[in-house]
Amino acid sequence: MRDNQTKLPTKYAPAERASAEELKKQIELFRRKHVATFIIEHIPVFITILNKYRQIVYANEAFLKFLGVEKEEDVLGLRPGEAVHCIHAYEDEGGCGTTEFCRYCGAVNAILDAQRGIPNEKECLITQENHNVLDLLVWANPIEIDGEQFTVFTMRDIQHLNRRRALERIFFHDVLNTAGALRSFSSLILESDDPEEIKELSEYIRQITDKIIEEIKSQKDLLAAENDDLEIEISKINSLELLKTLKIFYKDSILAEDKEIIIDPNSKEITFYSDEVLVRRVISNMVKNALEASKKGERVTLGCKEVENGIEFFVHNPDYIPPRIQLQIFNRSFSTKGKNRGLGTYSMKLLTEKYLQGRVSFITDKEKGTTFFAKFKNLSEEKSESEHSDNRH
Repeated sequence: MRDNQTKLPTKYAPAERASAEELKKQIELFRRKHVATFIIEHIPVFITILNKYRQIVYANEAFLKFLGVEKEEDVLGLRPGEAVHCIHAYEDEGGCGTTEFCRYCGAVNAILDAQRGIPNEKECLITQENHNVLDLLVWANPIEIDGEQFTVFTMRDIQHLNRRRALERIFFHDVLNTAGALRSFSSLILESDDPEEIKELSEYIRQITDKIIEEIKSQKDLLAAENDDLEIEISKINSLELLKTLKIFYKDSILAEDKEIIIDPNSKEITFYSDEVLVRRVISNMVKNALEASKKGERVTLGCKEVENGIEFFVHNPDYIPPRIQLQIFNRSFSTKGKNRGLGTYSMKLLTEKYLQGRVSFITDKEKGTTFFAKFKNLSEEKSESEHSDNRH
């Protein structure tokens, strides 16, 4: 345990921690048996008590069960993000609360407010090291015991409620918009006597119908991925054919109106093995996001290149992503497009890194714009399509 006099660098909340002696004294304080702690132990909500260094000095049984640990000692002295295995908890030497990402964390901001004497509640999204996402409602309240200041930090899991709401609103928003276009083209067919026009409108209707089916499958796969129920199906994929298919799919969409979609001429035709449906879904989200970020008259560029043990796809657009958005862009439900949007970038990362043994990243520059990358490992053919039931149809 670090001595609290050791000054550590931080980009946000203080990094110092209690000395081993001070921490032991505080832990013993909350081990004294009395009615209040007995009641807390039997409340089915996650309750912790934090010292002024945001370290856990008490955790109730519900929180320990949630973490899957048997002994309270396994979490004592840790900060909340460290206890729940937040992906940012150990990025900087100072630990939980000290990275740039922590500036936008509801948990640490609630705790810091409480330490200033302001009790409050906030929502908090925490991505764990295993790519699971915790969706929490947190409360932080200041208390004084034996002359020392502590924070009662309470967490409630609202993942299922918020996830269902977000998925429903996004699903209904996208499908209803697409269904509206389908209805419009159907009406035009009924009004037309021109065989050529009817043929052209019929093709548009086919494309829109395909899009509706794709939206439904996308939501189904995302739910399965979050519930660990998604099975991948390995098949041979041609990189250029995939990019050409996506270019055709989006070039006549509303998102691409007065915008240009091109395939980088340096892109190579690469054959690799992965789950084609999921790979296409990831790249499709990259293209969709790039088109949404682009202005009329601008260009979106798709491409691919061979890398060690796999392939890397990229999608570029001229837009720049501000720092505040960069830090949150892969969080579930974070979006610049309104409340309960934002599953596109989150699903890209979830599908790629949890199921396709790959990595999603981006670079952004005020002059050069933004490029998203999706690197996929070239998976073996050990699992043939016949070995897996198709859960998507």
